Amino acid sequence: TGAAVGAATGAHLIVVPSVSRRDGQWNVRLLLQRDTTTVHEVQAQAADAIVAARRASDRLLAQLDRQPTGTEAADLPLDELLSRADAALFTDDLDGARNLLEQAPPALRERPELRLRLAQIAFRGGHFEDAATRLQALLHEVGAEAEPVLRGRILNGIGATAVRQNQLAVAGRAFAEAVTLLETRQQPAALGQAYMGLAISAAAQGDYGAAQGNFSRARVALELAGDGLALARVEENEGIMLAKRGHLAEALAAHETAARSFERFGALNELVDTLGNAAGTQLALLQPSAALATVQRALPLLERLENRNARHGLQVEQVAALIQNGQLGQAQALLTQLFGEIGRGGDPITPRLQLEQARLDFDRGNYADAAQLAQSASDAFDDADSRLERSWSWLLLTQALRAQQRDGEADQQTARFAAWASVDAQPPMQEFAELARAEQAWALHDLPAAHKAYEAALASAAQHDMPAATARIVVSYGNRLLATGELDRAGSVVGQVARWAGQDFRCALLQLRYYHALGETDAWRSALARVQALAGERAIALQLLQPPAAARKPIGRP
Repeated sequence: TGAAVGAATGAHLIVVPSVSRRDGQWNVRLLLQRDTTTVHEVQAQAADAIVAARRASDRLLAQLDRQPTGTEAADLPLDELLSRADAALFTDDLDGARNLLEQAPPALRERPELRLRLAQIAFRGGHFEDAATRLQALLHEVGAEAEPVLRGRILNGIGATAVRQNQLAVAGRAFAEAVTLLETRQQPAALGQAYMGLAISAAAQGDYGAAQGNFSRARVALELAGDGLALARVEENEGIMLAKRGHLAEALAAHETAARSFERFGALNELVDTLGNAAGTQLALLQPSAALATVQRALPLLERLENRNARHGLQVEQVAALIQNGQLGQAQALLTQLFGEIGRGGDPITPRLQLEQARLDFDRGNYADAAQLAQSASDAFDDADSRLERSWSWLLLTQALRAQQRDGEADQQTARFAAWASVDAQPPMQEFAELARAEQAWALHDLPAAHKAYEAALASAAQHDMPAATARIVVSYGNRLLATGELDRAGSVVGQVARWAGQDFRCALLQLRYYHALGETDAWRSALARVQALAGERAIALQLLQPPAAARKPIGRP
């Protein structure tokens, strides 16, 4: 064992190898241990044991920022050249991988295997149109009868690129054809990738049953292949799906498990994406300080990241985390920077930036700007995979219109929102549609209808593990009850966010208002301390900073 070798030699860094063979494929796994703790892990598969061992060794050297010694790249045979390029690609050294392949002799540069790697490099760098062009050219040249395995891998690449371009029907067809080609070829790693692609495509279209079945098939194939990195990708994608379905605690656990694996494997793109997803899930769980810490863990990695899509994905989560932690100046500066980099449209991340800017504008009283941005974001979030984001945007749109006293437009948008949310609803579509209906009814002084809609929203939210959505409803309802002096009713509502008042500003502020309205000085003082600790740059109403009047009649406490 590594511990025994270390004890016998005094070495602090030990490489612990393991080799297995299944279905004609050799799997070589290398663990780099420091004082018995695994700090890096690499795996490689090939039909030839020596080739698999060389690939694994090259990947480990790449993890350590070392280059294989020996023959110059221009003189390498194709298999070894691809092995070195894969090692560089494995650690997201895209320039290194690209340079290696470009040094190959002209005859080798025309080989489809090498051209496939160049397409994969383009994909990893976020250059999806370039990747798609290269892959389609290859597909026309590589036939299903002559080279079914290579064609299957090309189709996997086409499917992955189509997913990133939101061409889900194209992706589904490509992955389905890949499964047909690979399922009898004893290529479990490539087959597992195809099943995972089918699962991702189905989940993005809201077909979670089909997605779960294909994730399970992918796990079986990738376990047979011994491909730990690909299994971590399955874990992460299942986490994304769990979050979309409202199972946030399970989703966060999946993100954290996947992140540990990606860190151990040195998979930079995947690690950045996963930490961004984990931060977003923590925000949905009303854990803003934890979310910001997760983002800050990933920020140093951006210097080594060529893929601007992954970089922007993390940065938009950084914006959201900064806002939720009250660091509004930094959030606005980053938003301005990102809008400057990508413009005001045409980039996949634009709707998320518009939503975050709309939130800032609304809280600052810039209601017209907030409404315009929320409208643009809501219109852009028009696919099944963006229903959560569209729900937040549409709700904010109704609020911004109402704040400008554009009541007719607010009523129309509320009705449209409700009609959309009633079809194939997933959380928090119905909850937020009911909330919009409740707020509109309250604005029109139809209090019975407002109470009914609020209670319906809370009842629906209670069926899901989505604290941010539940808190949004409670804060809205609780503030209106306090404004009308309905303290008895407010007590049972405000109490529903007590468990989050120590970590979320809006929940803490609602609790402060409640205790101030009650005239409970000791409870008000404790609540004020929580609010001030969480406020950051957010304002606290002057009246709430003053001790309350004498206590009112005792009622239930939240």
